[in-house]
Amino acid sequence: RFIFAWPDPLPPSRPKASASSEFIRHAFTKLVSLRPGRDDGGDVPILMRLDSAAADDFQEWRMDHANQSRGVSGMVESAWGKLPGLLLRLAMVFELGMWATEPLGTPEPSEVSQQAILRAIGFVESYLKPMADRVYGDAARPVNERHAMTLARWIAHNGRTRINARDVKRSAGLPGLRDVAAVEAAAAVLVEAGWLRADEAPSGGRPRKDYLVNPKVGNLLEGRSNGDGG
Repeated sequence: RFIFAWPDPLPPSRPKASASSEFIRHAFTKLVSLRPGRDDGGDVPILMRLDSAAADDFQEWRMDHANQSRGVSGMVESAWGKLPGLLLRLAMVFELGMWATEPLGTPEPSEVSQQAILRAIGFVESYLKPMADRVYGDAARPVNERHAMTLARWIAHNGRTRINARDVKRSAGLPGLRDVAAVEAAAAVLVEAGWLRADEAPSGGRPRKDYLVNPKVGNLLEGRSNGDGG
């Protein structure tokens, strides 16, 4: 599959190191040596399963990913739906890439290791998800508005009557809302739209950054679910 990315521009930088042509030649020589399996009908794919620890980590990530996916929609939702399969393919690539750096004669891996699956999870979470949000999201809208839409969908889906900016950042796992400042900026858009109201009740100690959800939001959504809202 294509992996789309839309990174921020960076200023030109001078390389501080050069790649070892011998290392690259060694790695690609090993990769080129890979061959498919064989049976009576000819070439067949070689099956690489996850080892036990890798399977456990992948299942844990998949459950978290499924929960986070409830807060997205549109083309982002479609892109996120393809991520579990893409993650497994990337893990296999990482596994073979690690093997390619080993000395000649090292047996080909027959399983995908925990190290490879964790690398794939890290890449998907730290890079591919934010890139999917940016590429497939409504890029024409200001970033705060896009994030506000994501936050609004999450509030509606979870039936929240109150939210806390730090709790959203820490536990919701929403694309683009990975720090408190981004959550607060999105919340400010929803305050202006009448979805939220800052809870200014004194709590003592550090301000909690709480917001109350407009009760009319829940009534509107309930009316739509009953067929009253069109």
